Amino acid sequence: MRYMRTLMAVSLICVGVAGRLAFRGLLPHGNEIVAFDLWVSVGAVSVLAGSLLGRRYGIVVPVLVMALSDLYVNTVLIGAGAAFVLEIAFFTWTGFAMVGLLSSHIGRHVDFSPKGLTVLTGAGLLGVVVFDAWTNLGVWLGPFYAHDLNGLILCYTMAIPFFIGHLVTTMMLLPPVALPFLYLARTPLADGAEVPEFTQV
Repeated sequence: MRYMRTLMAVSLICVGVAGRLAFRGLLPHGNEIVAFDLWVSVGAVSVLAGSLLGRRYGIVVPVLVMALSDLYVNTVLIGAGAAFVLEIAFFTWTGFAMVGLLSSHIGRHVDFSPKGLTVLTGAGLLGVVVFDAWTNLGVWLGPFYAHDLNGLILCYTMAIPFFIGHLVTTMMLLPPVALPFLYLARTPLADGAEVPEFTQV
């Protein structure tokens, strides 16, 4: 049913925005750049939107979550202006869109079962690799590193602790965040090849 897909998409957007803002407040002052709040909330929502709702929602849902939460995080919490939001938006927003698009290819293998949860978590870990590789390219293209091979290597080397942190938080928190949505999605959400048909349990 189209209504159920829309309802789940709206629910994922709300969870993503609320989760990011909540976890952002838990980060120790001065460590916001680690951005674990992104993978605790937006990363999980991107994987779920793509795998449960298909490629279209897999792109739209994370972009809306980032748009809504970035406006608050970067203008209210950090005090940056709209120009800063737009400057960083391309790589972060498209990074999560890539994760959602990637996850749309595993939809038929995801259900409310240990195997389905394992597949979903694996997609989340692969999503971390894609997202961190893409966004760190954006960091390198910015004003922080020399635009040569040494600067590129240094940029990715400095990002390793953040990458490991994103992997750990994904393994720990994606499964419990996903379980309620996997339970609700035990029946098909809509007609069409890209919508997974979940096993009844």
